[in-house]
Amino acid sequence: MFKKFIQIEKGCDFYDSYFNWLHTKELIDKRFDWIRKKYGLETRSWLPERKYLKINPTANDLVKFQEDFSKTKYGSFMKKSEISKDWRAIIADIQFPKKPNIVHYLGLQYGVIETEVFHADDFLYAYICSEIDFELPDKLEQINKEKFAREKNYAEANKRN
Repeated sequence: MFKKFIQIEKGCDFYDSYFNWLHTKELIDKRFDWIRKKYGLETRSWLPERKYLKINPTANDLVKFQEDFSKTKYGSFMKKSEISKDWRAIIADIQFPKKPNIVHYLGLQYGVIETEVFHADDFLYAYICSEIDFELPDKLEQINKEKFAREKNYAEANKRN
């Protein structure tokens, strides 16, 4: 097993893609929160979809919005419902980027067992466990496990605040 703990530097394509994705995700989350408050949704769990709003409804949401939910897709509001119309209107100007994948970025084809990517402030870190060894490109620096763990603990502690 090859385990690599990595710090990804600013200016790296993966770094830029990750923080662009994170920024867009935060914009979408804020718009969902606006919809949630406007319509009185209890849930905070949802999936970003372009054509309709899809949530993980609470029991009260199921009762309150029973006429607005699709009959065939659990938690999905019908496209013609007011909530879906509002949703489409407030996200129309946002591109939905996919979350960057460190495995794809590194061009690893097989043998990857586990990955993790997180940020702490403006720093980006990754962990890859692989059956095969691999080289790190420029702007990716291997760090020790202790520094990785310290940064992960810091990131998790600041997420809660």
